[in-house]
Amino acid sequence: MTKARTYGEALCVGELLQLQKPFSPGEPQHDELQYVIIHQCSELWFKLLLHEFDEICRLLAAGEPGRAAHLLRRCTRVVGLIDQGFGLMESMAAHDYALFRPYLTGGSGFQSAQFREVEIALGCHRESTLHQPAFTAEENARIAGRLRQPTLWDAFVAAMRQAGYAMPDRTAAKTDPTEEARAAECLRQMYVVGTHPELRAVSEEMTALDNAVSVWRFHHAVMAERAIGRKVGTGGEGVEYLYRTARIRCFPELMAVRTIL
Repeated sequence: MTKARTYGEALCVGELLQLQKPFSPGEPQHDELQYVIIHQCSELWFKLLLHEFDEICRLLAAGEPGRAAHLLRRCTRVVGLIDQGFGLMESMAAHDYALFRPYLTGGSGFQSAQFREVEIALGCHRESTLHQPAFTAEENARIAGRLRQPTLWDAFVAAMRQAGYAMPDRTAAKTDPTEEARAAECLRQMYVVGTHPELRAVSEEMTALDNAVSVWRFHHAVMAERAIGRKVGTGGEGVEYLYRTARIRCFPELMAVRTIL
């Protein structure tokens, strides 16, 4: 007979609660635990996002856009939860953060390999961010594997083609004005004609996810400015870098088509 598994065993609670290690010397600062937990939770949410992104791509390829839209909605809520964590960070006063910030010694969210994977999956990564000395061999291998997989936009373009739209890929649309115009017209037709409501639902959920990512990134920039002002961040960048990233769109095509609807 199989032994009953307890809640703590199923979720590895004992091990989980041992993972919050202080990094400042001596007695840990009071707000240090909050800082660690919020960032660890973000990494868990990144893991879930990557899990869902893979399934969304599979569903779109399998001709199941309705289920894909449902999971995209879930992803938007997950991004909202990450944003709430950074909102909680705002409860930490700047002088309290300054008590333990020097002991991060270069450790930064800029070095989150999972977030780089999230950006790749969303199709908004920058090559310069993918080469971090802090990444382990395993993290570099994961990033390399993610670069070989279709992005969410690639999966959506393939679904559009399956539905009969002559949708060019992003590279072609970026380099050829004719292809760019064709992509815009395909999207306009998909919206206006309404023959494929499930595809339209997918595109709207992708837009909502894009907005959520932008809001979270902007909130992160505001939070960082409140905490460190115009100092250089632990990852070597300042708040202006964070504000710039908040203006990056994951699916700019879906934003641009609104101009011609």
